[in-house]
Amino acid sequence: MELLGKLHSVDEVSKMLKVDRKTVDRWVKENKLTAMKLGGTLWRIREKDLNYFILQALEEGRR
Repeated sequence: MELLGKLHSVDEVSKMLKVDRKTVDRWVKENKLTAMKLGGTLWRIREKDLNYFILQALEEGRR
C-alpha cells in the first residue's frame, strides 16, 4: 500500500479527531472527506486526504 500512502480506517479517524464514527461517515457521504471503498464495506482514508480535510476545516474556521 506504499503507493497509496498511509491508510486509516473510519474508526481510526474518528478517534484521532475525537468525533463520533457517524460524523466521519457523514463527512464521507457529503464528499467533505475523501475515502476509498476497498471490497464490499471496507472504507479507508488516505493520510494526505485527512490532512487536506483538516487544513480546509482550519481555513474555514478563520473566515
